[in-house]
Amino acid sequence: MKIPIYILVICAAILMTAAVSTASYSFDGFPVVTRTSGTVNGGVYTGYVPCGGTTTLTGSFGVPEGTVKWAYLYTGIWGGTENYEGWVNVTFNNYSGNSLGPVHLQGKNDTNPHVWCSSHGKYWIYYNVTDLVCAGNTNTAVVSKINSTVGGFDGRVYGIVLVTVYEDGSNEMQYWINDGSDSLNYVTSNNDGITHFDGPLLDNATTAKLTMVHLTGYEPSCDDCLQFNGHPLDTGMITNLFELNTWDVMEYTVPSGNNVMYSRGGDEYVNICNTILTLERICGDVTGNGVVNTGDVILLSNYVGYPGYILRSELAGDVTGNGVINTGDVILLSNYVGYSGYSLNCT
Repeated sequence: MKIPIYILVICAAILMTAAVSTASYSFDGFPVVTRTSGTVNGGVYTGYVPCGGTTTLTGSFGVPEGTVKWAYLYTGIWGGTENYEGWVNVTFNNYSGNSLGPVHLQGKNDTNPHVWCSSHGKYWIYYNVTDLVCAGNTNTAVVSKINSTVGGFDGRVYGIVLVTVYEDGSNEMQYWINDGSDSLNYVTSNNDGITHFDGPLLDNATTAKLTMVHLTGYEPSCDDCLQFNGHPLDTGMITNLFELNTWDVMEYTVPSGNNVMYSRGGDEYVNICNTILTLERICGDVTGNGVVNTGDVILLSNYVGYPGYILRSELAGDVTGNGVINTGDVILLSNYVGYSGYSLNCT
């Protein structure tokens, strides 16, 4: 019997969905790719708690006020080897639904849809907690080992990360949130990797920041194991433990197709899990240093009064929002910096 083509298409779609939603063990890990991206009038909150060398870790996260648009909770567990198995428990704001709660980590046999297991038993676990985050309040995550079922499952917690995208009507922010668990190692010569931030950047952005999570970092230390669009970034502060760091990459951005390349340096095993790129258009920040202060007033005044001055963001200089930059903007920005009660209206 001949199967109608539309049924074949539906079946293929189901199979593709199943492949995407099911994780499995991979010694080389899983590529770091974009999970979500977009633009909000608000911000991206990234909070983390590093490891304490224990099998129980609690993270408290002060999420800003606003409307939560997207939120993921991440946590890392050390299994000991890929041959060991055990149970851990993960709760968020005392809740254990949405795949939270007890999870059986099974090393090389793991098939949990929200778990990446790589190398010799490194787990990076992720949960969609968009509906569970309480904006404007302290949010609490608890990760703890329950027991070992096969071998000497270690269960120590590498760390916990909460990433939240929120709207609060403030400055315009563009974001890419990439995740995975790229297991760089000497065994298979998986020495370096790359992650992309596809698409055009926000026009007239005044800040650009790159945030990265190293499940495990560098020993010996490495000063140049990271490049943004081919420009080296200092990685000398990264230890061999769980790390979350942020770099200012504004001067290295290109209009479209930005990327990050990373390597393991002299370390035998390095895991890269999250790369987050954010660009912000801050009204009044004509110097582009991320804050609005007297330096912006002085530069804007010179820009209006004399030729030859360049604003880091011309859009940020139109604080009256009337489409032109003139003395009215200088006066309003001066009042905004010097007194309370004034508001800026960049377009």
